[in-house]
Amino acid sequence: MGPWAGQSEISIVPTTREIALDIIFRMLGIPSTDLVALRNFPVTESIFREALRLHPPVPADARVVVGDLSLEGKPIPKGTIVGIPLVAMLRDPEAFPDPHSFKPERWHGKDKQTPLETIAFGSGPHFCLGYHVAWMEAVHFGARLALTLGDAGKRLHAPPDVPERYVPFIQPSPKIVLRVG
Repeated sequence: MGPWAGQSEISIVPTTREIALDIIFRMLGIPSTDLVALRNFPVTESIFREALRLHPPVPADARVVVGDLSLEGKPIPKGTIVGIPLVAMLRDPEAFPDPHSFKPERWHGKDKQTPLETIAFGSGPHFCLGYHVAWMEAVHFGARLALTLGDAGKRLHAPPDVPERYVPFIQPSPKIVLRVG
């Protein structure tokens, strides 16, 4: 997920941006890349987590079954390749009420994430070593962008002719442009 995903969502839901700006302006400016300093930006972190849930960097994954097993009464023999639909898992209404809506507030006050909530970065021995770097970069970028736009009296605007839909690509089409104004 590139920073564009969270910023494009903010342009559609401007109240989120206003909340983030309010918190950032109450802080002492832009955070350093120090982990403790970045924890002081919970709204920016919530935006990152929600954008990651809606726009995972990898929409699906696969694993090879290492031993015979049964899943809901169906045998799955050793060596079978099993697909893991990450997008579907991250939009499961039982795990995430109103799963297709961008709602960063679902993450407010939630310090510890479950394995499902970080599944876009893998799990167990397959967990991405770059997750924490991505988290730090996204929180820092979000705070910096909000402060920069706020200082300039600008905001992001989503083009009116671009439908809201999930397209599982690492970066958006060059035809999709966010306007700053």
